[in-house]
This record gives sequence, C-alpha cells and structure tokens, in this order.
Amino acid sequence: MEHNTEYTILNALYPILEENLSDQSNVKKLMMGIKKYADSHSDILLSVDMSKRLLFSEKDKNLIYEVTGLDQNNVTKTAKSSPAIKSTWKIATNPFYISCLLAARFFELKNKKAEMGAVIVYMSYVLYTSSLKSSFPYAPNKQIMDYTMNNLSNRYLIKQVGTIQGMIEHTVINAINGRYEKDLQDCSDIFIKDILSALETRISSVIKYIAAEYYKNHKSGEYLFHEEDSEDENNYHLSDNISFKIDRIVNLVTASIISEGFDYSKCVRRAINLNSGASNKKLEPMLRTIIEDDMEEIKPMISDILTLFIYKGSPGNNINDIKTMRFVSEALQVYKSNSQDEVTTRIKVRLKHWIDITAEKYGRNFISKGKTSLDTYRRAIYTCFIFKIVETSK
Repeated sequence: MEHNTEYTILNALYPILEENLSDQSNVKKLMMGIKKYADSHSDILLSVDMSKRLLFSEKDKNLIYEVTGLDQNNVTKTAKSSPAIKSTWKIATNPFYISCLLAARFFELKNKKAEMGAVIVYMSYVLYTSSLKSSFPYAPNKQIMDYTMNNLSNRYLIKQVGTIQGMIEHTVINAINGRYEKDLQDCSDIFIKDILSALETRISSVIKYIAAEYYKNHKSGEYLFHEEDSEDENNYHLSDNISFKIDRIVNLVTASIISEGFDYSKCVRRAINLNSGASNKKLEPMLRTIIEDDMEEIKPMISDILTLFIYKGSPGNNINDIKTMRFVSEALQVYKSNSQDEVTTRIKVRLKHWIDITAEKYGRNFISKGKTSLDTYRRAIYTCFIFKIVETSK
C-alpha cells in the first residue's frame, strides 16, 4: 500500500474530534482560549523583541485536548502505529501538533478560514518557541537584539510585517492556504508529516536568518545603547554583562520548569531530604499547581532568588557560584533568616500564596494547618527552586 493512502491517524482520531468540535461551546472555548493566550503574551507577540522567550505551558496545550476530546497518549500511540510514520519522527508523532492539525482540517472543511488560521497559528507558537531555543540556546542580549532588529533590511519578513505575531501568521497561513491546502483537506498520515515538517522548516529558517545577523553583531560588539540606562559606557557594559547573565539563567530555568517541571531525583527528593516531614505525595501536587495555576510568578521567584544571592549575599558572590553547593547553602540560609528585606519578603509571601492556592484546589485538609507543617512545605517548595536553578545552570 502506498504511504500517501494511509489514513491511520485520521480514521482513528478524527471522528472523536469531529463530534467534539461540532459542539459550538467547544469551538467558543477554543477561540477564547487562543485569544486569551495571544493577549496575555502581547508584550512579546506584538513586538520584534526576540530576546524574550515566548512560554507555552502544558496547560496551554491542554486547551486543544479538552475541546477536541483527544487523549494525547492515544494520539502519539496512533501516530506511531501508522506504516507511513516512523516512531522516531518527533514532529510527526507529537500529539499537540497532530491534534491542532486535525482541528484545522475540521475548520477548513467547514470553510471557517478564521478559525482554521487561529488554530494553525496557536500550534505555531510552539514551533516558534522551539526554533527560537534552537537558534538561541541562551536568551539573547536585549541590546544586541535591539540593534540587530533596527538594522535589518526590508528583505527580512519581520521588518515587513512589524511584529513576531505577524511574522508567524504570514509564514504559516500562506503555506497552508497555498501549497498545503489540498494536503490539509486530505490529511493522510504522510501529508500530516509533510505539513508539520514544512511549517517547522519555514519558521526555523526565518529565525535562523535573524540569528545569523544577531551573532554577527554579537561578535563585532554592536549593540543599541540606551542613554537612560547609564551615563558611563564602561559601567553600562559591566552591569549589562551581569544583568544579561542573570536574565539568561532566569529565562532558562523558567522555561525548563514550565516545560519539564521539577525532576524527582535532582530536585524533589533532595528537597524532601532537607525538609523533614515533607512528602512527595503532598509536594508534587503543590509544584504542579504552581505551574498550572500561577505560572506568571515562576519567573519573578527565580529572579528574586538570584538577586538575593548576587546583590545582597556574601561579598564575592558571583554568577558562576550558582551551579555550586555554595549557592545552595547560602540561599537556604537566607530563607531561614528573619530578614525584613523587600526581596526576601516577596519570596516568603509568594510561597505562602502557593500553599494557599494548593489548599483551595485540593481541599483545606490536604495539608495540616499547623505552623510546623506549613513552614516545612514552604521551605520544601523553595528548596526545589534552588536545586532546579543549580541543575539548569550546569
């Protein structure tokens, strides 16, 4: 049998999706969810600032599964069972991408172009974040990126459309409405693979061209100087270097937590060992709740922890110490102190809030109301962040 006539994925999954998306309440929920995501990340999407990471969490992906009725494990299993798909093809067996593409097909066949485009763009946010991370393993320096963007010629798509959102939309919608329109309507297994691979390649290529200019400017020392930042250029370079390194670590750790969570052996178990009375049965749901329900506070938490160590810790503390046990020891010592420092207070208020929202989610009896128990889990959460910073910084 020819591979382009294999419809394992469509036959197994599309009837489920079609039934769920025929319910207008699910379509409304999907469109509102996509709009909410775009609005909440408009500071990035409506700019040309590629120095900032666009974060896309499991909660954001779950929107697709909820409205389509598809189970992500079943989607992956189905894709890998197709004779046309190799199980090692990551993009062709990715449940989020496949679910989005099937949803786009549903709207395409209904001639609902706006909804089809919205789903394709929503899927492409993940393709964008993945490609950006590939071209920039470390978060780009903002001043160099600003210089790069300001000096790009108009042959670059992002200069023509003016925003990251416009760049993504133009890249993927033109491809779907042109070369891949019939393939989307057909949606054989091999066409699913071809479409996903093509969109990934197109987005990746756009970013790679910009990255090439960025690294050229980085090598030659070109950056956009903001006069309000400092009157002394030498001081500017020094403070920018430290700030850049901290921002890079903050972005890396934040992205790792949102996409991967907290590794049990490297973070959670070590936190439990250091906080007598804490258990994984309680701690794991707390960490999951933070990621799912209060994701926007993860980045400020990491930034505050690093700020305490670098700027308010022992003399001589530097960015290279973050991957060492010196950082662990001092960060834990700071937590135990009764300091009324603004940053320390913010950290403790945030930890208390995370315990409170977990209790609301799982019931007030989920954790003992005793002061000792509450303190134990606040420290345990904090310790998990400490070890996550160490492991991600290595």
